[in-house]
Amino acid sequence: MAGLDEKHEATTTAQRLLAAMSKPFTLMGHEFRVTTSIGISTYPQDALDAQTLTKYADIAMYHAKEEGRNNFQFFSERLNADTLERLTLESCLRHALERDEFRLYYQTKRDIGSGRITGMEALLRWQHPDLAPLRH
Repeated sequence: MAGLDEKHEATTTAQRLLAAMSKPFTLMGHEFRVTTSIGISTYPQDALDAQTLTKYADIAMYHAKEEGRNNFQFFSERLNADTLERLTLESCLRHALERDEFRLYYQTKRDIGSGRITGMEALLRWQHPDLAPLRH
């Protein structure tokens, strides 16, 4: 059960680091607080080389930041898949802008009772060449 002990030790260490870093400190008469996000990847469960372990710890750290500061997260394959999916989407969005794949539509908002126009909505639709909805 070395894996469980190591995970427990990593959790305990991360919690101690978060507690130590969250204490306010004074510099030149001003009080400062630091927020900390920690990503953890483990050898050999997550990877066998330092470069991949560091990459996976970074992925876990960014997830910890998304969950709220002063947090730690362990790397998991789900995080890796989520990160790859997000990076792919971001890349596609950048290309969509370059390729003029967005269409802007305006839609009125009406009061159901009176039929009076109460406002407008702007709708931005992405016409992705490969992910477009199926048409019958």
